[in-house]
Order: sequence, then C-alpha cells, then structure tokens
Amino acid sequence: MNRINDCLVNSSQIFNHSLCAYGSICQYSTISSYQVFSCSIRSIPIGILLSILLIGTIFNLLSFGTFCQSNAREMGSGIYRLWIALIGQFDLTIVIVHIIFEIKQEYEEINCLFLEYFQIVLHSLFESLTACVTLERAIVILQGVSFNKNGSKRTAKFIIIFLIFIHFLRLIHYPFYHHLEYSTNRYVCIINVKSLRIYQYEYITNMISFLIPFFINCFSPLIWIIALTKHRMTLKRNHSISINFNYVLYTYRHIIIACYLLVLVNLPRFILMFSLTYIQYQWQNIISMFVYFISLIPLIFSFFIFVILSPKYRPMFFHPVHRIMKCNQRRQYNITSL
Repeated sequence: MNRINDCLVNSSQIFNHSLCAYGSICQYSTISSYQVFSCSIRSIPIGILLSILLIGTIFNLLSFGTFCQSNAREMGSGIYRLWIALIGQFDLTIVIVHIIFEIKQEYEEINCLFLEYFQIVLHSLFESLTACVTLERAIVILQGVSFNKNGSKRTAKFIIIFLIFIHFLRLIHYPFYHHLEYSTNRYVCIINVKSLRIYQYEYITNMISFLIPFFINCFSPLIWIIALTKHRMTLKRNHSISINFNYVLYTYRHIIIACYLLVLVNLPRFILMFSLTYIQYQWQNIISMFVYFISLIPLIFSFFIFVILSPKYRPMFFHPVHRIMKCNQRRQYNITSL
C-alpha cells in the first residue's frame, strides 16, 4: 500500500493523479477499515449530510429516551441498547463532521489526526455492542426462566467498560501514523506506516473487530433456533419437525429479523473486504462509497431495529408518548372549558 501503483493504476483514466495521491504514498481516508478516497467524498452535497445527521439524531434520541426508563433496563440487553443509541449518535456525528471538514478543507489536522481515529473506534464499538445484544438474546431464549436478570446487568456494565477500553486502546497508535502534507494548493492526510508489523497488526485487529460481531449476528440465531426446535420436539412429539420449526420462527421472528438486518447491511462490507484490495477503476470507487454509506444505516435506524421491532421495548416507547398526548388533550380541554 506504499506505492502509487497500489493506490491507483492508470490513474489518468479515473481521477486527477495529484488529488488522490501524494508522492509515492496513497492518500485516503480509512473509515471502519475502508479506504474511501477524499476526492469522492468531496462530491457529496453538504445538505444531504446534514439531513442524514438530523434524521439519525432524532431516531437516536427516541432510542435513548426509551432505554433511559428504568423498566427498560431490567436486563443487560436494555443497558446495551442504551449505549448503542449513545455510541451510534457520537459515531454518526463524527462521521458527518469528518466528511464536511473534508469537503470544505477546514481543520485538516483535527480531521486527519483525531476524527478518523474516533470514528473507526466508535464504529467498531457500536458493532461489538450489537453482538452483545444478540448473545444475550440467545442466552435468555436458551435459559428461559432460569435467566439471572441482575447478573446480566452486572455483566453488561463490566463488558461495556471492557469494550470501550479495548477498542480505544487497540488503535491508540493511529494518530501517530498520520500526518499532513501540502500538495496542489491543499493539505492531504497521509497514512505512512513504515513498519510492516504495525500494518499487519492494524489489519488483523480491524478484521477481528468486524468479523466477530458479524459472525455472532449471523450464526447465533441459527444455533438457538435449532436448539429450541429440538427442545420443542421433545415436548410436542406428535408434531412434525417442520411444524415445530415454523413455530419457533414465528414466535421469535422479531429477534431473527433484527439480527439479520444487521447482517444484511454488513454483508457488502464482508464481500468487499475480501474482493477489493485496492481501488483501480472508477466503478470500484463508486461501489466502495455505496458500501460505506450502507454501513451507516444501523447508526441512523437503530431505533427501528432495537425498539420498534421488539414487542418488549416498543410499548415502553409508546407509553410515555400516549401520556404526553393525553396531557395535551387535557390541557386543551381545560382551556376550552374556561
């Protein structure tokens, strides 16, 4: 990745050579272990970015308000979801601010040294928390009434602190391997990894931080679906396997849908991770940008994944809404009766 041929091949047919590279080093922005060229980011209208931020902020505030209720945090799952809304909002804000600074070419040093670091860390932390929700769902389903709610709350608090510490620590070197270089009347952020071991370490840790949550969300539902089907076969021996299997799918459909929505939005990243090592043509660049923005969907719409789809947490959101509506109706009635 240190030679221009590794960055752009026959660049005169794609972009202005000097815009996407500096000297012999690739110039790109690494967001959630992706290489998204800044020359493509600059073509995005700021109005669209601000609209995305506004929509995401509204939905994350609704999620945060739902899980701030004490009855929504009776188990560790509610605590994970509260932090998912919080981390998702921080991550989305930093991503949008980072892109706006890139477009306007302002605060280059802050953008280069700090914002990229925080958005990579926060996105990895967000995905790890979604995997924690999936794992606790599986434990609750398999243990049933023997599940320890208080124990899950203590475990969730410990795991959240541990994940925050690990994710921020694993890339603590990141700002030290970025620097600004002046090229063609502007500053560009150069990633200069001279040590092969550091490059390998960063590559492996980025892969692990993405693949572990991805595989947990992908295979965990399959494990407990099979386990519940087998358990139901012992209780309903007169029913066929297909009937018991369909019953499990229908009963836990909201959990299955939520898990595989997360898998679906990350599947393009999974494919691109092993099929696109560097950007050579313009269509590859477009695909990279498209996949990158797909990966932002959970940050924006986690409210629908973790609140609306859940039969447990959905009423907790609508209950205070109904109370506010009734209060407004009473106020209007009192005003009109005067």
